[in-house]
Amino acid sequence: MAPDVGNIDVSLLDTLARLEADQRSIRALSERAAWHRDKVFEVYSRVVSDYAARVAALEERLGTVRQRVREDLRTLDALYDRCRNAVDQARVDLQESEFRREIGEFTREEFLKRQEAAERTIADREQEFEGVKALRLRYLELLPGEPVVPTPQLPAPPAPVAPVGAAPPAPPDEAVTDFVSPPSVATTQAASPGRPADATEALGTVAVMSAVLIEDRGGQPGAQHRLGTLTTVGRTPDNHIVVPVREVSRRHAEIVLTEVGYVLKDLGSPNGTFVNGERITEHRLQDEDRIAMGGQVFVFKVR
Repeated sequence: MAPDVGNIDVSLLDTLARLEADQRSIRALSERAAWHRDKVFEVYSRVVSDYAARVAALEERLGTVRQRVREDLRTLDALYDRCRNAVDQARVDLQESEFRREIGEFTREEFLKRQEAAERTIADREQEFEGVKALRLRYLELLPGEPVVPTPQLPAPPAPVAPVGAAPPAPPDEAVTDFVSPPSVATTQAASPGRPADATEALGTVAVMSAVLIEDRGGQPGAQHRLGTLTTVGRTPDNHIVVPVREVSRRHAEIVLTEVGYVLKDLGSPNGTFVNGERITEHRLQDEDRIAMGGQVFVFKVR
């Protein structure tokens, strides 16, 4: 399945960027002209009027281009969900083949053929998804602060059935985003005579293990992201964890390793950050906390 991007005119992005640059240039000229208005007021008025007319004309053109770009973005929204679900479904198909092999339906040779075909399909679907995701990020960068338009939600793929007594399959290594894991920190300050135990805990350093955020894909575990001493979450690629949806701010939240453990901080995002269904500004994370932002849910796990 090749992603249906043929109807999306990517050249509109360049047009939008060029028109906005032209607008900024004319406004800069108008500001510079203001410094000289006292010298030749009549000429200044004519020049500024000309600049105002040109800015207004560009704004009219920009309105048309922005509307077409928004329409293409809505198409990309649907395509993004289709491609992401196609990746998930391809992985479930491989797990189904593994299960059927476990119960003896397939011979080893039959399974190897199916496994090879399934892995090729997974690689193709992931490549298509990454391409759509990258293109969608370009649109989101040129349409900051756009009204939130919910993306269609497709049903999650069924959970694979594991053989009786078998451990659930571990997520593939390539699904883990590996940041610098913080070292385990031992308590360094012991209680002294006359000091209450809670004071010792407040002054000492609490032992903290490394932790991960696990993407929740409709009840199924998705990619894992190891947390460092500082992990940023947002819409743009300069974040450690990228959530490329319009509901998520460019720099949406951060997770900081402190003496009391991992602390989640919302960075003033308009649509908010939620932990276990409640909107927060700052929250000390506990094992199995569910973090939601822009429709994406993560599960916090201590390792």
